[in-house]
Amino acid sequence: MALDNPGAIFARHRDSDRTAVVDLTSTTPREVSYAELAARCEAVARGLQRAGFGPGTRVGIVAGNRIGFYEVFFGAMLAGAVALPFNIRLTDAALAGLIASNDVDIVFADAANEGRVPAGAAQRVVVFGTAYEAFQDPGPFTPAAVPDDAPLLQPFTSGTTGLPKGMLLSARAVRWAMRQMMPATRAPDPTVRVSVAHPLYHQNAMLGSKGAFLNGGRVVMMERFDPERFIAAIGEWAITKVHTVPTMMARIMARPDLLARLDQRSIREVHMGSAPVSQRLFVDIRAAFPKAYVRIS
Repeated sequence: MALDNPGAIFARHRDSDRTAVVDLTSTTPREVSYAELAARCEAVARGLQRAGFGPGTRVGIVAGNRIGFYEVFFGAMLAGAVALPFNIRLTDAALAGLIASNDVDIVFADAANEGRVPAGAAQRVVVFGTAYEAFQDPGPFTPAAVPDDAPLLQPFTSGTTGLPKGMLLSARAVRWAMRQMMPATRAPDPTVRVSVAHPLYHQNAMLGSKGAFLNGGRVVMMERFDPERFIAAIGEWAITKVHTVPTMMARIMARPDLLARLDQRSIREVHMGSAPVSQRLFVDIRAAFPKAYVRIS
């Protein structure tokens, strides 16, 4: 699938009433359709355009897992802007320094992290909630033309050898990555259901989300990882791809009582990435999920 603007990731399923995201970040699950999510991404792009933040604008995201994270992430790219998802698990000083040093033009923050954005670090700070809804400009939006060498995304390293470092990715690089996930010769599989309980500012979680969206499948998103709730969601929402990092799987393996009650019929793949996997952990996972393909990337 070719996407001239990677922010148009929902284009193929733009008018579908199929569920794109099951939002489990509150006590009441909320299902968001492809049509609704696509429209809200476009509303963010239109809002950026209306506010004077056009192509090349640097859009920071300082928030936990929420539907609005996807809307800003893809909406920024639709507008030809650069999305910068910041790690909110950094210390206040480290996060403030990172925001201040990356020339952010506008920041979208949740209420829990609004106060961690340094004064004057951006022209505007929009807080998810009433202000965010007012910022959006609903209506059709034609994705911005994005040249191959234009910057489009800046994720950050984990900072294990110092402060996190920004990795500025061009439109060409983002398009290439999406083609690897969904080659033009592969038919989409809308039955894909991916679990996302790790933070969306991390590329591992966003990679799993993109894979589901490109297939027209569904993401089951939690605010944070909790082994009991995560394992319960696998069975309740018929997850086909258990998307994790090794530390998450190690905590799951430590709960054989929960695994014993898990309905595994839907699971096709257990995916781990972003860190080394020990031989012992790999063997334990293979034994716990005997019918699933265990993938390490």
